Amino acid sequence: MQPMKAILLNTIRSPALDRLLKRSEQIELCARFDRCPEQLPVCVLDNSVREHTNPLRAESFDGTELWQAATDSGADAILFAVPNPSLKQVCEAFRDIPGVQGYVLPFYSATDSALDAAADLTDLLIPIDLGKPRLKMVQINLAEHCNLNCKGCANYSSLVKQPECSSYAQVARDLRRLRSFFWGIETVKLMGGEPLLNPEAARYPGLVRRLFPDSRIELGTNGLLLGPRQGLLLEAMRQAHAEFVISLYPGTRARKEQLEELLHREKVAYRLFEFRGQFLKYLYERPVYTPEEGYLHCPARECHCLENGWLAVCGRPLYLHRLNRAFGTAIPDGEGKWNIHTLELDPWKLDRLLRTPIDTCRYCGPRCRFDWQPGAGRPPEKQDWIVD
Repeated sequence: MQPMKAILLNTIRSPALDRLLKRSEQIELCARFDRCPEQLPVCVLDNSVREHTNPLRAESFDGTELWQAATDSGADAILFAVPNPSLKQVCEAFRDIPGVQGYVLPFYSATDSALDAAADLTDLLIPIDLGKPRLKMVQINLAEHCNLNCKGCANYSSLVKQPECSSYAQVARDLRRLRSFFWGIETVKLMGGEPLLNPEAARYPGLVRRLFPDSRIELGTNGLLLGPRQGLLLEAMRQAHAEFVISLYPGTRARKEQLEELLHREKVAYRLFEFRGQFLKYLYERPVYTPEEGYLHCPARECHCLENGWLAVCGRPLYLHRLNRAFGTAIPDGEGKWNIHTLELDPWKLDRLLRTPIDTCRYCGPRCRFDWQPGAGRPPEKQDWIVD
């Protein structure tokens, strides 16, 4: 078998990567670029899994050098060893190089231990399609209901009257279809509601990792249901290189040391979100901005949502109907979502549409803080979400 003739675009300063390249018999490097394309946000990283998004410094060079090297050398492939958050823009800069296959070194493989353990660099590389875009983020709700039902929940979970969980078969079908539009996703968030209320929660991290093997996978939870009895989920998270993002609500904070001990013992990555006792609301019953102004101020730009075959610019087009139905509001929720199973659209155009302001953006205005309250014992009110 002939070695792969490749060009390496590398921003990972790792002696382990150099050692692996020297002993990799299946790769013949035609050229190597250990800097960053000009004006693209590619940063040098350390080699820690926990800190893999921590930028230390950046360099730049004229990206046409790589194009020229690819055409002059007759390279078969470009290998991207760059930070996960940079892959979207970096790969777009080198899209559609004729006859060249793209590969990425995923963030969870760019550690000294993983690189030293590999026999050949090709064992760690993931093939990508340079003819398609990459998404910034996709949120999938595993459960719409919640065990806290917080006042002003951004997903309106306190308005969900009956337990409602995602269908594993539907999510799998949706993600497979999503792959026909996008070669990768920077971050997939498994959310809710409270996702641990889904009895099949343990199946989802592995599903996402199989279909989008380069993604960072996060499962956001209030942590109240997380414990040793969640053995299947803990194992699935570890195997999928996924990470818990745990919000330290009062009940969870009381279990903080217990949860940290459990997750350290099980070798599962996690982050603790320090809860300050307040939520934010920024939805108005009447327009306050133009769509462009609202989008510019939006904290959820590129936080796309996927549910039951629909891909949306954010959660509003998918979940705002709950608020309108409960309180008779008429905030627009018809734009900014597409049924991906019937959609026939160029992937690059869909990527642009997902980053385009919609009518609902006019109703998202200046943010207002309010004191957090769990939902038990109090019915939801319109003012939980609407700024007066």
